[in-house]
Amino acid sequence: MNSGRRADGFTLVELLVSLAILAVALSVLFGAVSSALDRTRKDRNDALASSLVQSLLERAGGDRPLRADGGRLFERHALASGRDALR
Repeated sequence: MNSGRRADGFTLVELLVSLAILAVALSVLFGAVSSALDRTRKDRNDALASSLVQSLLERAGGDRPLRADGGRLFERHALASGRDALR
C-alpha cells in the first residue's frame, strides 16, 4: 500500500465530476448559440419579407399606407362602395 507516498494525478471520481460539469457548460453554450442563430434567421426572413412587400407595393403603385389591422379599413370601404378597394 501507499503508506507515505502521495499519488499523482486525478481520481476517477474527480474526472467524472469534471466531465459532468463540462457537459453541462457545453449544453448551455450550444443552447445559447442555437437560439442566437434561430433569432438571426428569423430576423433575416422578416427583413426579406418586408423588402418583398415593399417591392410589390411599389410595383402596384401602392401609395396607400400599411395598416396593423390587416387592411380592414379598405375592406369596409370596398363593401360600402361596392368596388374593390385595392384597384
